[in-house]
Amino acid sequence: MCAIYHNHAGKNDAADSILVAMIAEVLLICATALGFFVQFNLPISVATGGALAVLFIGSVFCWKSQAAASAILAISLLSVQIMLILRFPILLLPFALLDIILVMVLAGGYHTGE
Repeated sequence: MCAIYHNHAGKNDAADSILVAMIAEVLLICATALGFFVQFNLPISVATGGALAVLFIGSVFCWKSQAAASAILAISLLSVQIMLILRFPILLLPFALLDIILVMVLAGGYHTGE
């Protein structure tokens, strides 16, 4: 019985790691697009080259380890929030709630019961 639960827990850990990496990758794309094409006033050729470089390097780190993916997730989320708050200050409260939930999830305080 214990071996079955241990194998099932290992599968959940692998799925959680992949899910964090995928979410980090999506948020990295959003942060890069907002940063290079909206926030900064760069020529399109410079913005495209910089965005591709950031996405390539960020993708490598996202899939390297769960700790790196969690760090990229937090940094991307923070940068998206800062860029959006600069344009729409009313979003400060929803982003604060989202940050609290993210810290709980990444710290392991949120557990799904089976």
